[in-house]
Amino acid sequence: MAGSGMNTGELVITVSLLVQVAAGVLAALLLGKKLSRGDKCALGFWVFNALVNITMCIPYAVMSLVGNVKDYKNFVALMFQEYAKADKRYGVADPNMICIELAQAVVGTSLSIAVITAILQNKKWRHLAQLVLLVVELYGVYMMFAPELISGLKNFNPAKLVQLFVMNGVFLVIRLALLAQSLQVLCGGKKQAPSSGASTPRSTGGRYNLRAKKE
Repeated sequence: MAGSGMNTGELVITVSLLVQVAAGVLAALLLGKKLSRGDKCALGFWVFNALVNITMCIPYAVMSLVGNVKDYKNFVALMFQEYAKADKRYGVADPNMICIELAQAVVGTSLSIAVITAILQNKKWRHLAQLVLLVVELYGVYMMFAPELISGLKNFNPAKLVQLFVMNGVFLVIRLALLAQSLQVLCGGKKQAPSSGASTPRSTGGRYNLRAKKE
């Protein structure tokens, strides 16, 4: 049908997300061969998350601090110009949005790389770092949407609300699942899963215990 095709901004967003998702999947499959299924999924998500921060959040923060995304014509600017059609704050260098994206750019990127390293090396501090990262990111999500909900969604485009909430909702569910995973490990309810390549010691005492009982 006429007018049903994607414009340039939508095409750039779609291609960018597909490339980032593909990179996360490849990282999980190639680098996480010895990981458990849950850790493979976590690895893939954090690789995707780091790429989003590096390729989107950092450039947006820089462009917004210097000027406005509307003044640029690079592919990141095109993505945020398209996103501004759903959330007007991205098109006017809103201070709240700049602060959120700056936190993602600096803290989010650094901690994402730290968590990726911890997963691959099976570090004991992995879930502590993951918990801190998730709290930072979930607070960013809260500060992105809560003020708008209180103010009556004045900056949101009603025609794009479903698309906006569905896309962010998927990532919210993933983050909450990872949060539950880390809390369970840190609270002692579940042990950190070793890589599948690691050998686990077998108990040999049971056989002799049974023999002792019979005697």
